[in-house]
Amino acid sequence: MTPELLYKEFFNFAPTPLIVTDSKGEIKLINEQALTLLDNKALEFSGLNFCDFIDNSFLKDYLHPKTSFSFEEFLKVYQTEHKHWVKSKEGRTIYADIKAVATGSGDDAFYIWTFDPIEISKKLSYDLKERVKEQLAILNVIEVFFQNSDIHTDLKLCLPAIQAGWQYPKVTAVRIVLTSGEEFATANFQKTEWLLQAKIMSATTHFGFLEVCYLQEIPTYGGSIFLYEEERLIFVLAQLLGIFIERWQAFDQIESDAARLKKITSQVPANTYQFEILSNGGIKVLFLNKGNDPYNYTAEFKDFEDDPSKILEVIYEPDKIKYKEAFLKANETKDFLSVYYRVVLNDTIRWRWLRAIPENTTNGKTMWYGATQDITSLVDYITSIEQMLFDTSHIMRRPIANILGITQLIKSGKLTEGEWLYLAKSLLEASKELDFFVQQLNISYEKKRKLNQDLDINFSALIDKRASFFDRPTQP
Repeated sequence: MTPELLYKEFFNFAPTPLIVTDSKGEIKLINEQALTLLDNKALEFSGLNFCDFIDNSFLKDYLHPKTSFSFEEFLKVYQTEHKHWVKSKEGRTIYADIKAVATGSGDDAFYIWTFDPIEISKKLSYDLKERVKEQLAILNVIEVFFQNSDIHTDLKLCLPAIQAGWQYPKVTAVRIVLTSGEEFATANFQKTEWLLQAKIMSATTHFGFLEVCYLQEIPTYGGSIFLYEEERLIFVLAQLLGIFIERWQAFDQIESDAARLKKITSQVPANTYQFEILSNGGIKVLFLNKGNDPYNYTAEFKDFEDDPSKILEVIYEPDKIKYKEAFLKANETKDFLSVYYRVVLNDTIRWRWLRAIPENTTNGKTMWYGATQDITSLVDYITSIEQMLFDTSHIMRRPIANILGITQLIKSGKLTEGEWLYLAKSLLEASKELDFFVQQLNISYEKKRKLNQDLDINFSALIDKRASFFDRPTQP
């Protein structure tokens, strides 16, 4: 037997189905095992196209059902995935694996095809691998969202994770379309007829759509190009995206509110605080914004957060006990906290006023929200008024008492000429002394008023010049 006949004999009786085609799909050789796959074994296939063989065998369900297809179309499907469920001649569902070896190139190329019905265990293994891919897609998307701090970065990075969850990732494209008009898509995305789409939603808000499509036709199962599990997968992934988008929007709102609060409190001429009062009267600073108070601490929030005792460092020594006792009392009564105290800043004593209100939390703690403000100008103004009132009631009392005594003597009328001259001289001296005190009082007032100009209040406009603190005595 010649080698050629021997090779043909071996080819014919090979234990697996074998078919040889040229580059156009024309069948050149077919063995007995391949003929057993046909619905009609008597059909003569020599010179016919490979697609005719597929169409006349139980492998006709390998492609998405259609009236006709070309050899080139079949090659595309084969290159995507060469294993798929089909119905055998006996009506049993089996898993067919079509394999090919190419020799030569271009028009001189030949394909040697073999067909292998795969055992159910291999199919189960394949299915398990697909389920693992789907679960990994979910986990990888979650991981992306927990590793980054920017929603736009997250949406871009989760696209490959979603793409990897489908049966045929190499021909899968993914796009996320938000209602805001923003789009995030894989580089190869184009909308095709093989498309799955799911709404990206939270419980109340529609954020957009998640779209997954195949860029070319692939083998079908059960009449659908997408698996049932893939239809569920896109729904789960869309839900995840909705949850994370809502979460990031909430974070953005919180950050925006915090920035707005910081901006507002930065313009307040006071220090704003959130703090806890400790059992020993100390405090734990949770929030501090120094505002634009020109007379303020040089330390920053981080300094007070690390060591709250730094607040006490600037408090005027005689006021430290009073300051601490006010906090202890407030912590005990859980009532409004108000305390005036002095601080030493740049070797200068300044007055401040702290006010805070308590709020009980669900975990049993009490949070305090309040502010401290420099009130030195107000204290100085009040002090100057107090000093003037003191001077009026004590210092000016002497010349006034002298004038009253002199007038009483004059009123008696029993005076000699010398006594009249002496009393007149004494009255003049008492009047000059009183006038001097009044002028000094006015000068002192003007100086204090100029020093306290940062109050920016025109007190003179508030004075009723037609009235006074004193009721005039009734005339006899």
